This record gives sequence, C-alpha cells and structure tokens, in this order.
Amino acid sequence: MGAGSRGAAAKARKWRAVLDGVNAGRVTVGSRTPVAGVPAWVTVEVVHAGFATGRLLAERPLTADEVAKLRSATPGSTDRERLNLHYLSDAGQVELLDALKSGQYRIDLSEEAAIPVAVALFAAGRDEQAFDLLEEIWPWIHRLKFTPTFTEVAVLSGDAVRVRSVREVITTLERVTVPQQITAMRETVTVWNPRYEALVALWAQTVDGPLPRLDGGAVVGGWPCTRWPDDWAEQRSQWLADLPGAVTGRHAHPKGNFARLHEALLLCPRDSADLSPRQVGWIRRALANALTKVRSAGALPEGPSYAEIAATLAMRLRELRPYGGIPAVEPVTAHLDPPAHLVAKLTKALEAPAAELVHRGVITSGETLGAVLPQRTSRLAARHITDPVLAALHERTYTAFRERRGLLLLNLARQVQFDELPWVGANPAPGTDDGSARGVLRDTVRLALTAFPHTITPNPLVTELRAMADLADLDPPLVYELAADIFTGEFTSASRRAAATASRLLRGTLYANYYDLPDEWDNADFTTVCSDRAAAAGAPTRGVARTGAQLEQAQILTTHNLAVLVDTLDLADWLAEAAPDLAGTALDWIARRATQRPPNRHAALVQVKNIAYALRQAVFFLSYCPPDHRRAHVHRLAANPDFTQVVRGLEHVIAGGRFDPAGTAPNGGQRLLGWVDHRAYWPRVTGA
Repeated sequence: MGAGSRGAAAKARKWRAVLDGVNAGRVTVGSRTPVAGVPAWVTVEVVHAGFATGRLLAERPLTADEVAKLRSATPGSTDRERLNLHYLSDAGQVELLDALKSGQYRIDLSEEAAIPVAVALFAAGRDEQAFDLLEEIWPWIHRLKFTPTFTEVAVLSGDAVRVRSVREVITTLERVTVPQQITAMRETVTVWNPRYEALVALWAQTVDGPLPRLDGGAVVGGWPCTRWPDDWAEQRSQWLADLPGAVTGRHAHPKGNFARLHEALLLCPRDSADLSPRQVGWIRRALANALTKVRSAGALPEGPSYAEIAATLAMRLRELRPYGGIPAVEPVTAHLDPPAHLVAKLTKALEAPAAELVHRGVITSGETLGAVLPQRTSRLAARHITDPVLAALHERTYTAFRERRGLLLLNLARQVQFDELPWVGANPAPGTDDGSARGVLRDTVRLALTAFPHTITPNPLVTELRAMADLADLDPPLVYELAADIFTGEFTSASRRAAATASRLLRGTLYANYYDLPDEWDNADFTTVCSDRAAAAGAPTRGVARTGAQLEQAQILTTHNLAVLVDTLDLADWLAEAAPDLAGTALDWIARRATQRPPNRHAALVQVKNIAYALRQAVFFLSYCPPDHRRAHVHRLAANPDFTQVVRGLEHVIAGGRFDPAGTAPNGGQRLLGWVDHRAYWPRVTGA
C-alpha cells in the first residue's frame, strides 16, 4: 500500500471513530470537553473541521525504552501507571531531574510535562503546588503519559525559529524519487544504448564497402552479410552472453532497429545462411537507420540523479540532532550543487529569525508564520521564571501545546487556554512586561503585513498575536476568521470592540468611505448590523452564501484586525511610510490572481472572494497613502477589463464620492465584495 493509500485509510478510520463516538454518546460535538468524562486539559485527537474522535493522544503504549525502565517491584495497575510512578520515586526523581537540568528531553504532548513540573517543584521546595498538581492528574495516572521522551534536543535561542526539524526534512528527502520516465531514459542510455552500439558495430563488420545510410528515405551504401571476419562468431557469442536480460525502454519495440538486429543475430551462429533476402534487407535498413540518426546531445543530464543527491543530503543530516535544525545550509550542500527544489526542502530546517526565513522564501504564508511563532512566544512566556529547569519546562510545554488542534465549538465557547493546564497553573510565569513582548509583537505585526499584505491575518497567526499581547499586558480585541458553514449567528464582544476601534481610527478615510463604516456604534447590535449590511449589498437570503456575506461584513467593520493592531501598537507613522509599498504589493497580487482562469464556477467564486479580501487589505493601506499615490495604484488594475467596474468604483470614492446603499456609483462603478452575486459585473463567474 502506498503512502497515499495509507493516509486515506487512516483518515477513514479517524472519521469512523468520530461517527461511532457521536452515535454512542461518547463524543459531544461543539463542546470544549468533547469526550465524556475527560477534562478539558487532556489532548484529544481532532480531525479536520474540529471533530474529536474520542481518542486521547497521551494514552499510548510504552516504547521499548520505557518498558526497559519498569521494575517488577514498581506498583501500579497498568504499565503506564508503573512508569509514571517510577519517576515519582526517589530514584526516578533523581533520574528525571538530571535530564531536566541537562535539557536532554523532548515534550511532544503538553501532558508529558506534568510529572516533570511536579518533580521540579519538589526540588524547588514548593511541595504544596506539586501535591496539588499530582492530585489533579492522579485519576489519569494509569492511562496517560505524563513523562517526557529522553533524547538529545537542540534548543533554539534568541529570535530563531525553524519550519521543520532535521528529522522531518530527512523524511521529505527520502521521499524524493527519480520519475519513471527518467529512470527508463537512464537505463536506455547507460545499459541498452551501449549494447545497441555494439550490436550495430557487429553487423557493420559484415558490410563490404560504404556503410548503409539513408538518403531522402532510400537506403544507399553497401550490404551486410557480404563478409565475415574470423572472430565475428566469437564476438556474437560474447555480445549475447553480455545481454543483461529482457530488453526494456525504447529498444524493446518489436519492430525497432534493436529488435530486428537482435533477432537476426540469433539466426546467424556463423553466417547468414539461414537468413532470407528479405531479412538481410531489414538488417541493411536497420543499419541505415542507426548510422544516419544523429543522437540528440544533452537529452539527459549527466551526474547523479535528484534522488541520489537527496539521499546524500539526508545522510549528512543524520549526523545532526534529529529534533533540532541546521544553523546554515552551505555545510550540508558542500560539493554537491543540489537543485533549487532540494535546497528549498533542506532550508525548511534552517534556524534563523522569522524575517530571514520570509526573505529566503521558507515562510511563504501567514499560516506558516503563525505555525513557527510559538517557538518564539514560548521563550517570551518563560522569560520571567527564575528557576532554569521550570523555565525550560514552561517553554517546551507552550510549544507542544500550540501543536494541539482546535475543536469545533458552539455558543461562543473558547478553546482550552494554555494556563488551564494544571502543570502550567502550578508554575505560572510571574512578572509584567519589560517592553520585550511589546517589541516582539510590533516586529511580528510589521513582518506579517510587509510579507503578506494581500491576505487577512490567519487564525494561527491571530492566536500567537493574542498570546504576545497577553505577555505585553495588552488587551487588543483581535478576532478570528469564522467558517461560514458552521457559523451559529453570534459574534463575541471582541468583534464589536474591534469595529468601534476601526470606526474611530478610520473616520473620514478612503476605507471608511469605500465600505461606508458607521461613525459611531452607540448601542447598535453587531450581529444585526452585519445582517442588515449583507442584505443591503444583495446577499442571498439563505444558505451558506448568506452566512458568508454576514461574516464578510464583520471583517469589513473590524478590518479583520488591521485597525486594532495599528491602534494598539501605535503603528500609524510606520504605516504611513510603508503603505504605498504594501498597497502596491496587494494590488499586484490581485492583478496576477485575476489572470488565472478558474476551471469551474465554484473555483471562480473562491477566486473572487480571495480577490475581494485582498482588495479590502489594499484599500486599508491606500487610506494611509497620499491622494496621488492612491490614483496611481488603482490604475494597476485598469488593464484587466474584468476590473472596469471595480476601478470606477475606487476612482469615484477617491474623488470624494460615495456608493449608494446597493454599492453602486453614478459612473457605473461597483463596490467589490466576496460573498454577493457577481454575475452582473464579474463575467468570469457566469462563464466559468
């Protein structure tokens, strides 16, 4: 079974577990404690869209190394309980503390930090917190893995992050294979072409006079089988003996030159006595074909294949710590000259500041940026913990916790928070911000806006921005992107706060005029405002499209975090300087994206939605640009006739006009939205 088939089978098993759990009442969809009787801090397996399977990820069989630790005298009802209790014994605590002090341990799931934190608290003389922690996790001591994996670990420092570990990159390199066509070509060139050349030379020795060749399609030159060198039969036998097996590749064709010359050779042990004149004629034709044809130069690259280069890179990486990264790419690629796509795979393990990884093209999206930021946030979160053992535990627990997949939640329930973990609550990070967290937050926001100005802040990035804001003693009302197919019709209070911030910050700007932001919010209900605005814009009256239109209006009203971040972090001056480049980059992305013709109507709708969201970002940045810059930027879209009405709408508002309630302008312009019926002014949606 291939990797793809195994992946599909595993996915099917997980979804079957979801359905079986729901039907049996073991799993509750939409709850932050979805598995019956299991506390929120336990990590459950979650499949796509946030459904829990009922499986507890820390409930796993012992590894061989763990089994070796068990002693027959250790009490416990299960092997897992016996191992957990071993590390709470006097000898086990000494062993565990040695590993914690050396830093040679790995935490894959946040539960694996529980007993280490308890032991570190005992060592620090904080017995009460340690006993309180053990009391809370004790009901699960027989089932869950509460201890780390002991191994060498490369610890990141400063502002360095990495996208993949060495171990993960080795796996991707090991998957590099030579395409079947290239393998066949190489076999032809390295195995069969030399045999073919020797076969042609063997028959050419039997020609008396000029060798046969093609002249305008006709065969001219001498005839084979007219002379027989003394050692010809010996050469024939040696050629047949050297044949490696069944002929493959293009030489295997039954009517090809190789096949005809090979077949004739089998019939001529010493001479051509057993050949008919027709067969001799075919030999002559085959020789003419072979001797006339000019072999193409450079059809196949020389040197090692990509798979061989990838294998060499993987071999070099195995000398490094598997769960670490690489400080530089060049020592790994030395004397190899690997192709760019293999260097790109390798660079995923590079340890460097996020800005450098963005510049190198390793971090290519806001989602990836959000995925690596926990490595940086974890160090911020632990910076005020004075005990180095507890600080390292806090840092690694945070990183593991951020790998936890979010649940589908209803009724505005919150995902489980980091400080809800009992072993985090027993070892809280003290102190207030000294300015470092705020500085990292500012740098991160500026990096995200500069690198990806055409995309809204994705949820993984929002999570880390929230965490950094908490560490900086800030409370910005950051909002998440909500899925239209599971939206329950309610928004959190953060949405209304964010909308009020946007209205205040952007009053009188291009953005406020283009999207008709309310000047004041007073007592207006945010959900009602979104519904009314979606209806006025021509949104469908029911279904997912109606919900999507409401959510889009929520993003418009809040600027989906742009206004809040600029306001909270005092970024207005920086943005005034950066805005022309940010707006230009976003508009250029729109222009490129619009040239891609979608294969069907659904793809067209997704394309228009993404373009509309990118335009919203661009309009926000244009609001911080001088008026002459705005007009010049908008003309970037004028070359595409699909944007005629969009450009007219922008020009109308830039000139001081406003749209009517339906989003149209007197000059025929139209406000671009992502979740309305575009058929009247966006031809591709109709024609796709």
